[in-house]
Amino acid sequence: MVEHFWPENVELARRSRAAWAATVESLPVGSPVTGKVIGRQPFGVFIEIDQIPDAIGLVRVTFLPTDAELPARGELIEGHVHWHESHNCQVIVMPSGGRESDYANAVSPDRLG
Repeated sequence: MVEHFWPENVELARRSRAAWAATVESLPVGSPVTGKVIGRQPFGVFIEIDQIPDAIGLVRVTFLPTDAELPARGELIEGHVHWHESHNCQVIVMPSGGRESDYANAVSPDRLG
């Protein structure tokens, strides 16, 4: 059975919203990031980004290699900032070795004019 869980640190979620503008400024698209898995859902994993203490990242399952399993709690993820989702204050992370070529032309709401 696959273990799914939400991030347990409610305070981190509050701080991430408060620090959102600074997070976007500090982590522009393309910035390298690392972080540990703090949440796991069928659509992807949430990571606590090492470079910015109050930032939450999301690695979408669609960015993982087709045969990959979701990373486990505490597993280290390396990648880069793919875009920012302002509506929920999440840094979308493309993992190293991810399926970026499939999403090179993806348009996020934040990229629209």
